[in-house]
Amino acid sequence: AIDSCAEQLMILRSVFVIENGEVITRVMPEVSIPVEFAKLADKQQLNSELAVFVRPFLLEQAPLIRIGLWSVSEDCSYLALDIHHSIADGMSATLLLTMLLDCYQDKSPAPQPWQYHDYIGYNLQQLARREPDNLAYWQQVLTSLPEPLQLSPGRDRPLQFNGEGETLNLHVEQELLQQLQQFASRQGCTLFVLLYAAYALALHKMSGQDDVVIGVPVAGRDLPEVAEVPGVFMRVL
Repeated sequence: AIDSCAEQLMILRSVFVIENGEVITRVMPEVSIPVEFAKLADKQQLNSELAVFVRPFLLEQAPLIRIGLWSVSEDCSYLALDIHHSIADGMSATLLLTMLLDCYQDKSPAPQPWQYHDYIGYNLQQLARREPDNLAYWQQVLTSLPEPLQLSPGRDRPLQFNGEGETLNLHVEQELLQQLQQFASRQGCTLFVLLYAAYALALHKMSGQDDVVIGVPVAGRDLPEVAEVPGVFMRVL
């Protein structure tokens, strides 16, 4: 099933190489994506298996995706996709998983008018048509951005950023969630906008700064041709 997906999607057969100092994308004619399978004695083994399963990719070697399947019992199995971010964003992972399950069940995925490489070609054409002073205009507009947020980290920062950190999960009770949704509805905004405003207010109170710039990830699928296409469309506004 996964090889059928790779046959249909050029992005799953893509690799990245450096030629003359530039990064070049190459699409391989054929790619076989192996499935790493293991039988577990119990669910507690899953975390240790995932720790081994998720590992670096070599960008010049296809595929840049791997599949893991762990069986605990006849009616309990776990499927995982490890995908390099150069070929897929968060929404793409869901699209690929849906496509994989469709192929596994012998369902024909809906044909897509574009592939990711068509989208890249379209963007390059649009960039070539833009007026040359567009970049200078936005550089001038963004020169007045406020200074970076001054927050006390509570501990000394390392001299070189290493990306190490921890994920903290917050569980929101259903009752509180409904109250937030109702409040947002009364204000004529989405739940995201409400939480965004609360986050900005919290940053203001912690930093004392009135003007705060917050980056927001967006899907970037602003063309109907790419609504269901796997690839890297995510942008930060």
